[in-house]
Amino acid sequence: MVLMSDEKIIQKLLAAQGARAAYPADDETFKEVCRLEEGIVDTTFGMPMENRALKACVESQGRAVFFCDYSFEPPDCHVMIMEDTNGKMVGFDVPEPLREKYTSDPDLVWMGEDFAIDPNADMGECVMVMLPQELKCLGEAEGVKRSIILYPALEADQYLKKKYGVDLDDPQIASAIVGFDYL
Repeated sequence: MVLMSDEKIIQKLLAAQGARAAYPADDETFKEVCRLEEGIVDTTFGMPMENRALKACVESQGRAVFFCDYSFEPPDCHVMIMEDTNGKMVGFDVPEPLREKYTSDPDLVWMGEDFAIDPNADMGECVMVMLPQELKCLGEAEGVKRSIILYPALEADQYLKKKYGVDLDDPQIASAIVGFDYL
C-alpha cells in the first residue's frame, strides 16, 4: 500500500540533486535486500561486521528504493567506524567535509586516503560498523520526522539494479534503501 505521503516522499527524492529513480519499497524487495545484507557478517579482511544502517531501515515505518549518482548528498559524517568490544570508536572513515579536521591530527594513523585509526586504542577484537546516514532532503514538509539511507553491498546493489532495470555496468549509479518514520 502506498500512502499519499509516500508519493510526496518519492517526488522529493526524485527532485534531489543526483537522483536517478525512486520507488516505494515493497515487502518482497526489502526482505530480499535484508536477506542479502544479513549474509554479510565480516569484511573482506575477516573483521566482524555490524550493519546498523540496515537495522535502522528495518525499524523504519516506511521505505523507498532509490538510485542516485555520487552528487546526491555526499556524507558529512562517519559512515563506517571500527569499534572495540566496549563500543569505543577506534577507527573511522573520513568523508570530505571532515578531512581538514582530521588530516592535521598527528595522533591518527591513516589506513588509506579516507580511513584513520587511533594508535593508542586497544586494537584487540574489533568490529566494523556501518552507520545509517541521516537524509537532509526529506523532512516535515513530506510528512517525515526521520529519514536515513542505506547503501547496500554489491550483491544487494545488483539485485536492486536488475529488479528495477538500472544499468549494472554504470559505476556512477548507486542503489539505496531510504528508511523513514512518519510524523
